[in-house]
Amino acid sequence: MGDDERHRGRRWLLAAVVAVVLIVVAIVVLKTVVFRDQARAVTTDEAVDRYRAEASTVPATSAPAPTTVAVTPPPTMPASTSTSVAPSTVPVTSTTVPSVPVALVAPGVYRYTTTGQEHVDALNGTTHTYPAETTITVIPDGCGVSLRWDALKERWDQWHLCATPEGVELETDGIQYHEFFSQPDNEAVACQAPVMLVPATPTELAPQQQTCTLAADPWLPLWTVLERAPHTVDGQQVDVQHVQMQIEDDDQYWEHTTIDWYLALDGLPVEVVATKSSLSASPIGAIQYDEQFQLDLRSLTPLT
Repeated sequence: MGDDERHRGRRWLLAAVVAVVLIVVAIVVLKTVVFRDQARAVTTDEAVDRYRAEASTVPATSAPAPTTVAVTPPPTMPASTSTSVAPSTVPVTSTTVPSVPVALVAPGVYRYTTTGQEHVDALNGTTHTYPAETTITVIPDGCGVSLRWDALKERWDQWHLCATPEGVELETDGIQYHEFFSQPDNEAVACQAPVMLVPATPTELAPQQQTCTLAADPWLPLWTVLERAPHTVDGQQVDVQHVQMQIEDDDQYWEHTTIDWYLALDGLPVEVVATKSSLSASPIGAIQYDEQFQLDLRSLTPLT
């Protein structure tokens, strides 16, 4: 090999090393400066302050009026010399038949012992570990209440419950919020119909398939109402309805999710166990997202 060839070989090797170094530096700069990732806890005090601010703007609402059914009195019987009066001649003017929804979870801030994390593989990957305590904030809203779980300032979910005479329903709208590398992703949930989560009386329900969109993409959760059993929270026993939500989507951009909800009869989550994994499109290529967490209610009495 001549000197020129050796020099060309060394120049090529040097150029390759420089290119690798530049790529590494670019990735570091992107992750630490341009797309700096962070995972910040939402303290209980912050959740209480937000609850008080939001609850103060909610107008007071009155309970639903009972349904009144008028009963026509029987015709007047002719006078009689008999001293006895038949029961059928006692006039009944009206009666009230209440149509009262089941009770819903009381507003306030509920504390949960928490384990779990979320992870994405974008930009060489990053993980958000959830704090040991997270909160669910309940605020009166519309036909019932809104609930917001704050795992982090960069990770929260919001959903809505309504009370009906048949039980507690999950309503058709919600939000799943994620933020990685300072890029917010506010994913709106919009479904065609609500889902019964906690029947007013224990009953066997067929699995309920929802047709929804998540961030405008098709999203098809399957809900199954399972057993009802007692559960102990901070020394108090409470009846709990087990409901499982599953998504099994094997398209190009797939999702496999199982969430077991253990709900008090008013809709308050007592325990939640979740495992999620999905592949999504993005401007920098497909990104895999993984999340696992467990929530355990610390007290049935909320902070307000």
